[in-house]
Amino acid sequence: MDCHGDPVVMPTPLLALTLHYDDLLPTGMEEESIQLYRWDAPWVRWMTMTTLDRDTTPHTLTIRLDHLSDFALLGPGGGGNTIYLPLVLRQ
Repeated sequence: MDCHGDPVVMPTPLLALTLHYDDLLPTGMEEESIQLYRWDAPWVRWMTMTTLDRDTTPHTLTIRLDHLSDFALLGPGGGGNTIYLPLVLRQ
């Protein structure tokens, strides 16, 4: 990707983002219900992203990116609440 110092608005080619998450989920949360969302500032809300691949063995989600944004893994919790799973890199 060659942007000559200009901000990247739409990367070419599109980027693939694969996230690995911990399998220690809150009680009652099914792994298949976790979705990746991006923050949409103009609409002031989290927008779901289309998952290209979900692999519950290594606990990964892969999506295609057409721009950079703030992301979060969200899943349903008890009582209709949404649980935020922080994206933290552990080494």
